[in-house]
Amino acid sequence: MTSDIYGYIIERLAGVYSPSEARRWIRTPQRLLDGATPEELIRKGRITEIMRLIDQLRDGTHL
Repeated sequence: MTSDIYGYIIERLAGVYSPSEARRWIRTPQRLLDGATPEELIRKGRITEIMRLIDQLRDGTHL
C-alpha cells in the first residue's frame, strides 16, 4: 500500500518535478510541512497535508 501512495504522489508531482526529482522531494525536509519530510508524513498517515502542499506547488501558490 505504501508503494501505491509513493507512486501516486510522484504522479501528482508530474509537471512540477521529474520522477527522480519527485523521489528526492519525498525524502527532503519541507519548510511548508514544518521541516518534516513527506516520507515521514506518509508513514504517519498524514497524506492530506502532502496533497495540500502538492496542490499549492502545482498551482504556484506556495510562495
